[in-house]
Amino acid sequence: MSTNSSTAAKDDGCRGWVVVTGSFAVHVFLNGIVFTYGIIVPSLVEHFDSGRALVGGVASLMIGLSWLAGICTSTPCCELLL
Repeated sequence: MSTNSSTAAKDDGCRGWVVVTGSFAVHVFLNGIVFTYGIIVPSLVEHFDSGRALVGGVASLMIGLSWLAGICTSTPCCELLL
């Protein structure tokens, strides 16, 4: 059994690093948007001629969907690994 698992690890190639790099890039991009959202709120309020509550609601929805996506994607991953 140990020879099959070591062979599977060798056959992986660079696929694992591609997944890690893609995940890192997505997290940097999305966290950059989330953490700098407060800076662009005044210009969004002015551009869309709306209130700060509506623009803040969009940010809350964005963060909430991000957390929900994490829950939805972690369940299949845990089932595959276990």
